[in-house]
Amino acid sequence: MIDNARATISSYLSSETESEAIAEFDAAPEIPAQIMRVGLLGDLGDHATEFDINTAITIKTQYMLRPDLSTHRVGINIWSEDGTLILETASSGRSESLTESERGEYSATLTIPANFLAPGQYVVSTYLDEQNIKVHDNRYYERILRFGVSGNPFHSPERRRGLLIYPFNWETARTSKTQLAKETVD
Repeated sequence: MIDNARATISSYLSSETESEAIAEFDAAPEIPAQIMRVGLLGDLGDHATEFDINTAITIKTQYMLRPDLSTHRVGINIWSEDGTLILETASSGRSESLTESERGEYSATLTIPANFLAPGQYVVSTYLDEQNIKVHDNRYYERILRFGVSGNPFHSPERRRGLLIYPFNWETARTSKTQLAKETVD
């Protein structure tokens, strides 16, 4: 058992080395479903590891299914530098297109919208599995790629930020012109 799991995960995910925009893996024929390549892409489809807060981040995963499987999905995890899991998402979450699981080469693309992640350094990990059956290629705690997000979405140095800065839709409306006057008198 790991004494301090969070510290161990943080040190494992963190690295002082430069990140490449692409991670490639050697073929392992004994693995029925295998991730072959994971890449980070900017708005123009170019490989990148540094992103402006106002640009989308695309993570493209290429993988191989050697036998036919009953089902499959690709999972992507985004971690902060300190080992905090920011988000976990899988290709089966909202896609109807991945019902096919026949032998062959596949790709799955995740796009993180602009203005979603706060400025900082992030780590990508991944996995490939038959949902609720078996994990075939587990790189859940492995630092696959590292990228940075920079910019100031609020144009204020004092503004405190969380890990996500998604611009949620707010609706504001004036309810009454006289309401404030009544409250002030009371």
